[in-house]
Amino acid sequence: MRKHVKSRWPGWNIRRRNEDIAFDKVISDTPAHHSGVKEAAFFIGCSTKVVDVYPLRNETQFPQHLEDNIRERGAPNQVRSDNAKANISARMMDVLRLFWIKDWQSEPMNQQQNFAENGIGKHKNRCNVVMDRTGAPAKFWLLCMMYVATLSNYTSNPSLNWQIPEAVLHGVTTDCSILTQFHFNEPVWYAIDNHFPSESTERSGVFVGFALNKGDQLTFK
Repeated sequence: MRKHVKSRWPGWNIRRRNEDIAFDKVISDTPAHHSGVKEAAFFIGCSTKVVDVYPLRNETQFPQHLEDNIRERGAPNQVRSDNAKANISARMMDVLRLFWIKDWQSEPMNQQQNFAENGIGKHKNRCNVVMDRTGAPAKFWLLCMMYVATLSNYTSNPSLNWQIPEAVLHGVTTDCSILTQFHFNEPVWYAIDNHFPSESTERSGVFVGFALNKGDQLTFK
């Protein structure tokens, strides 16, 4: 018998995700609202089609966002990417070794082999539709990508035999009530702490997405 101060194998202590994931970056010609970034990290499950989008200041953040994705979704069997230097960097390899994840890269000049490329194309089309129909300004592109990701994760997908991606991943039926409250860029009123009695208790804004890791289930951006 002996004491174990550190885990004998960190990869055993995390939830596993029985699928491959693919990732790539999305490039915008307009700085995103609030954060000012012009790129986003796009992750998609190759079997479940679950999508996650993270703001990306530079490519060196890919290992960090992969760790975030593992923390939120679980460790996949394999990570697919292209041959960008950040995707095969020493930091990225350290993350994959730590969680015992295989890696795969597309051939040079054949980025279409990366599963994320097709997912990004479909996601951009959906974002264009949402922003066109709601009249959202171009600077909301990142917020819209996150909004559309939640929509696609919480609604049925024809390529999954009309199952819901989140339900396929977690095995639990997903409550989609959060989707029925507002649409993107809808004018709303929200409560504020006011100076009594000179200020109103409300202020106007627009709905731009879901705050999934804050407050109760019906907390919004």
